[in-house]
Amino acid sequence: MSNIQDFIIEKGVLIKYTGNNADVIIPDDGSIRYLGDSCFSHCTNLKSITIPDSVIRLGRSCFIRCTNLESITIPNSVTSLRVGCFACCTSLKSITISDSVISLWDNCFSRCINLESITIPDSVTYLGEGCFSGCINLKSITIPDSVTHLGEGCFHSCINLQNITVDSKNPVYSSAGNCLIEMKSGSLIAGCKDSVIPYDGSVTSLGRSCFTHCASLKNITIPDSVTFLGDHCFSCCTNLESITIPDSVTSLGRNCFTHCTSLKNITIPDSVTSLGDHCFSRCENLTIFAKEGSRAAEYAKENKIQFEAI
Repeated sequence: MSNIQDFIIEKGVLIKYTGNNADVIIPDDGSIRYLGDSCFSHCTNLKSITIPDSVIRLGRSCFIRCTNLESITIPNSVTSLRVGCFACCTSLKSITISDSVISLWDNCFSRCINLESITIPDSVTYLGEGCFSGCINLKSITIPDSVTHLGEGCFHSCINLQNITVDSKNPVYSSAGNCLIEMKSGSLIAGCKDSVIPYDGSVTSLGRSCFTHCASLKNITIPDSVTFLGDHCFSCCTNLESITIPDSVTSLGRNCFTHCTSLKNITIPDSVTSLGDHCFSRCENLTIFAKEGSRAAEYAKENKIQFEAI
């Protein structure tokens, strides 16, 4: 049982929990309205916690690095999960979020490496940058129609993600072929190992880091509606063996294929006039095939990458 003396409370804010119990019950006497920033950070003995309905806000990094926390239920009184709230809770497998919550802020569940599933309620409108980044065991994600903002790198390095679904009524985002697409810009903002980029013209660019650390991705075909591959687009796709770049593409972003260590050859059309810095860094076995005199040919020679004229 929790001891009231383990809770440092000031003006309705839980400043710090000083105990070392595995199961903690936060006082339900109305004395705590807010869980303060980092109030449970690095409580490595913590396995479960009961949060009363009197609590309306969870602060920044509230439970960061509670490495033995396994499950948690967010009460109906809470409307927002702040920056890094559950970051690096490496034993967290499931979480129940009430339908009162409207925003999950930056890095909220970042590096929750054992998180396998999460249900995002229809009340949520905002998912911050890196919200689920590094959740390496997350296998599927469903975005409800209420979500109108997805921060950059929201699903960055979710290496075992297999299924991405967006509610068909969502006005901002769509999904097809296990690709998450921002409809207005035509940008593919997140993909996974089973992604097939649609050929219906809905995708015109591959966004920053959209396939980063997708280690199970072996090959992918880019449709001719795409004109731009963003920074870090396929970086650290260590098993990527082949990729087809269509004549529609004009630019490859910085670090686009960095650390694609299994990529042995790539054909770059002469439509590509811009290749970002370190585009093929650490691709040690790579041969670039391109037309002599093209920007790709110049880039290969400038960066001492094996080149073959076509």
